[in-house]
Amino acid sequence: MAIIVPMFAEKQIQYEKFVVDYQPRLMAYVSHFVDNRNDAQDVLQECFLILWTKYSGSPSSEYPKIIFRIVRNKCLDYLKHKKVTGSRFEPLPLLGEEKLFNLDFGWGGADSKCIYEELQLQVDEVLDSLPERCREVFLLSRFRKMKNREIAEHLGISVSMVEKHIRRALNAFTEALNENTPLLFLLVMSWKMMDRM
Repeated sequence: MAIIVPMFAEKQIQYEKFVVDYQPRLMAYVSHFVDNRNDAQDVLQECFLILWTKYSGSPSSEYPKIIFRIVRNKCLDYLKHKKVTGSRFEPLPLLGEEKLFNLDFGWGGADSKCIYEELQLQVDEVLDSLPERCREVFLLSRFRKMKNREIAEHLGISVSMVEKHIRRALNAFTEALNENTPLLFLLVMSWKMMDRM
């Protein structure tokens, strides 16, 4: 005779298995944003609690997408809080690494395409607002990965003028940030980190 597991108990078993399977990967992701291990564990535990309390009715196959979105947003909240309190920012993951996590957590489909199309629109809008030379310098720096000296030689301007254009562009992107643009926030922070490397 088969034992019938109550629906709630079955969901709880699926949830617990998910937590055990995904916790190490999620902890690695959170650690890119949160430099204190105790804080990182607190952020992750809060995310798992949100998953259980708000999304336990969702199919377990959707858990990876849901948890990644929750974790990413909580990490952004943590960084914003550090900025408000005057704490220094720690290095952020490069966008390539972010894409790997997206794929790992099931964001390779249509949802991902929409998110990145929205990000592209936001970036294009800010780029279009820049003066022509400023936009040209910024594109060479951040999209073609040219060094400031190379850009100066290529355009026949001084290195200090290149740096001025890059600062102006980064300021324009920073001003465009708001609570509804978490991916733009990540992108701008990664661009700012490039100058520290």
